[in-house]
Amino acid sequence: MLKKCVQCGTVFDAGGSDITCGKACSKERYSERKREYRQRPEVKEYRREHQREYLREYRQRPEAKARKREYRQRPEAKEHEREYRREYRQRPEVKEHRREYRQRPEVKEHRRECNREHQRASRIMSSLAMLDAMKQA
Repeated sequence: MLKKCVQCGTVFDAGGSDITCGKACSKERYSERKREYRQRPEVKEYRREHQREYLREYRQRPEAKARKREYRQRPEAKEHEREYRREYRQRPEVKEHRREYRQRPEVKEHRRECNREHQRASRIMSSLAMLDAMKQA
């Protein structure tokens, strides 16, 4: 029976329920349909959710945590992180948010307390350093 190939449009001798003329067209049609299937919104959402769940589980594995810790210790990773933070903090909306946050009374009080603690600790450390210097002299 003669049929027209749904992929390339050529007429071919079909053996049964064939709709493509050969392996090449069949493969092309399969990949095209697969691509169309993956573009459907419900399929995209399902795959996205599946990937999120898998990554959540993967990140909890000890070997993944160790690999991430090791990566973060590399100088180029630290530099990249510093650069990213610097660029992020330069955004106008982030600057505004940080300014507003620091103006809250509870945040101001917390920062004052932290600064007092830091000053106390630095005084103690400098006193200890002076004592050590006197002992060595």
